[in-house]
Amino acid sequence: MVIRDILLSEAEERFYEFEDFCSNIEENSGFNSDTIKVLKSDAYYLIDEIGIKIHEAVCCKYNEDTSEYNPEFYLFIFYDLHNSNIVYEEGDTTLVLALSNFINTLDTKYTLDNLRCDLISE
Repeated sequence: MVIRDILLSEAEERFYEFEDFCSNIEENSGFNSDTIKVLKSDAYYLIDEIGIKIHEAVCCKYNEDTSEYNPEFYLFIFYDLHNSNIVYEEGDTTLVLALSNFINTLDTKYTLDNLRCDLISE
């Protein structure tokens, strides 16, 4: 499913239409450790203007009593569109705040109110 060229605020509201679950292990996340695994969603926000795609993810911690990984907190993982490297991660926040913080690290400034994206599920 693909929804093209919509405002970021609308994309954030419609993300849950994809009924996507965080099920793919992201091996390169800075949050990973021996007892923590990051699971990312198949769906993502593609923001061509900035050159990134953003996956929602959940950080899961291993529980020795149950021998299972349990959700600890949610995060956003930002990838470079050109090489798929992780360029930014932020947890326990909203998409808008994480994106705003990421934009503050860039030389070029963008206005979130007018930012458009594609919403894609692989």
